[in-house]
Amino acid sequence: MKAQPPIPLHGKELQDLGVEMKEGTYIHEGMRHIHRDEHYVFLLLTAGEFLLEIDFIEWRVTAPALCFISPGQVHRYIRQEHHSNGWFVFADPGLVRGKCRDVFENYQRVQQQFPLPQPHAVFLSMPVLQHALEATNHPLKKQIVSSLAEGILGLFAAEIMQHDLSHTAATSQRQTITVKFRKLVKKKFKELKQVQQYAELLHITPLYLNECVKATTGFPASHWISEEVLLESRRLLYYTRLDAKQIAFELGYEDAAYFSRLFKKHTGVSPLAFRTRNHELSKDTH
Repeated sequence: MKAQPPIPLHGKELQDLGVEMKEGTYIHEGMRHIHRDEHYVFLLLTAGEFLLEIDFIEWRVTAPALCFISPGQVHRYIRQEHHSNGWFVFADPGLVRGKCRDVFENYQRVQQQFPLPQPHAVFLSMPVLQHALEATNHPLKKQIVSSLAEGILGLFAAEIMQHDLSHTAATSQRQTITVKFRKLVKKKFKELKQVQQYAELLHITPLYLNECVKATTGFPASHWISEEVLLESRRLLYYTRLDAKQIAFELGYEDAAYFSRLFKKHTGVSPLAFRTRNHELSKDTH
């Protein structure tokens, strides 16, 4: 089987302001192809419905709603209704700071689309940001756009925080630990596979780490370790020529048979079946 080319990375697309907007939800053909972005993408839907795929998960966004895509996430836009409407906001990672960044990272692959009450302050804010972006020869344009964008991103993050997926009141400390844990997993999942190993790095017990992660995300810590491994294995199966044994080694498994069993346990199909199935689908959708 001929390998597909590397995943296209859309980078350096934002102007000096670090933020862009597109009113309307029309998607051109290039957006239907799998790709990554170096920036954040926010879809604010005011009418209709939108279907997109983010890291092999399909999200159906029904207005009024917000959907976000983090930098580096593999995604494609599948379909939008003809009467759908809203805005796309593209933001440089430098504009997404501190608590806001932690919120988006915390909900990544947990929940990436959220219903919004209407009316909502964010709907009123969008035309203001659009007006600032379109202003010409304004001496304070960059400062105004940055301030407005950061405020709107703050509104996005604050709304997301209202959706507690575990239906428990996770404390600030638990959220902080969860964010640190998930960052560690993204960096070290190839070498560290056990909850206890991450707990030791965070100087807490495995029991408390599980408690924090489950209270904040609704899933235990082991789920997120497996998720990171499975996500990377899907990417390697889809976009490279590596066989299952090579992928197992790449992901830190010496026993390829164990890796194949693990993959099938979580996905329902063998690595080869996943590659074959998605190769056939890709010829229909791309």
